[in-house]
Amino acid sequence: MRCLVTGLVSLLALRAGMSFAQGVSASVPGPPMLPNYERIPVGEREALEAGAFIARTGDANANWYNPAGLALAERTAANVSASAYEASVLEVASVKRRTDNLRLSPIGSFFGLVIGPPIVSGSTRYGAYIAQPLSWRSGTLNDETPVDATTTFGAISDANLTRYEPGIALGMRAGAAFRLGAALGVSVTTMDLSQDLVVRRSYADSVSSLRRTLAVSGTSWDVVARIGMQWDLPGQWRFGAVATAPGLQMFGSTRLTYGSSNHSSAGRYIDVSLRDEEADFEYRLPFSAGAGLARLFSRGAVEATVRYFGSVDEYDMISSDVLATQIDAPAGGPPVTTTLAVAPITNSWREVVNVAVGGNYAWTKALLIHLGVTTDNSPVADPERSAFRKVHLVGGTAGVSYQGESFGGSLGLGYSAGSSDPIEMIAADGAPPVETRIKVRTFRAMYSFTARF
Repeated sequence: MRCLVTGLVSLLALRAGMSFAQGVSASVPGPPMLPNYERIPVGEREALEAGAFIARTGDANANWYNPAGLALAERTAANVSASAYEASVLEVASVKRRTDNLRLSPIGSFFGLVIGPPIVSGSTRYGAYIAQPLSWRSGTLNDETPVDATTTFGAISDANLTRYEPGIALGMRAGAAFRLGAALGVSVTTMDLSQDLVVRRSYADSVSSLRRTLAVSGTSWDVVARIGMQWDLPGQWRFGAVATAPGLQMFGSTRLTYGSSNHSSAGRYIDVSLRDEEADFEYRLPFSAGAGLARLFSRGAVEATVRYFGSVDEYDMISSDVLATQIDAPAGGPPVTTTLAVAPITNSWREVVNVAVGGNYAWTKALLIHLGVTTDNSPVADPERSAFRKVHLVGGTAGVSYQGESFGGSLGLGYSAGSSDPIEMIAADGAPPVETRIKVRTFRAMYSFTARF
């Protein structure tokens, strides 16, 4: 990736480069942040069926999955759902690390409201929602790796990536078997990360060390527009489609702190520092579209969906106009202070196609059993030039729901797993390179509650 400052190999680009003249170099991938689109499905029944609900959604959850489904709501209703518990296991450089993100907290949540009878009548329904489709907390990874007899490499990293989207929607009947809908939301993406990397070389009479630290805390606000349709086909078939325009950024900023220090065995000391309280931050959302085909049965239903996410060309995700300060203190000489220009942290997305299949079976009139499977391919275009890890995931969900006259709810479990390609991390003269690979296994507990008025 690009360097932070001209003439320096730095950490700010999130893929850190660190080297000594003696022939040891360390290239560290960015923190284990996964920007995958489908990792956490939301909704009462939808989350239990891996999000395969474009054609069938017909209640408050239609605000998110397909606003055309709001027109099917027979009553005013509110839904609250969340993935309340997540346990993730990360395996880095073939050493299993159980991170500290075993927690009871809503990592993916949804609130939806549909306004229908008795508040409004006619063919149009109105909705409002707050969705959290993205929540990734890596937990703290703390590793120290020997490179050779004189060199050790240490890394501490922690990363959080979340996205919320509040919005409003409406759905209307355009015929006995055809429905249309639209939604308008504001996407709020927050990224917090920190890294502390150090390389030490110990000799009989001296010690050299090279250290890089980085802290970023940013938020990007984007307007998101969505349209959808549903069509009831003969023979209990139903088709649905939805499209979301690329996010239109309103504003974004981040607090950016960077520091590096190089102590050589010859006595030379080099220090670089930067702090910008209002650096620019942009997290671009691509165009996306999805389609679902469902078959309804007397005691259940099944649906298959395909979702497409477009590519995004490389852009400046984090940039700063503040100059970094470098202090160069040679052995036996006075320190020299200079300022250096900062290069941006860039990002890009590749095209992604995900497939999901889900269904339910009515054990009784009110009690339903749900199952679903989905792919969740990574949008990271080039992990060598990205702040994010490229991990393709495959997941499954299962659970039960209760559909009463005035109240409903659900309980379920979700699982996803995947592995990145190996990335060369540390290399020394005469020694094979040390590679790192991140493996992810995630378990989720999900719940929801619905009240109908």
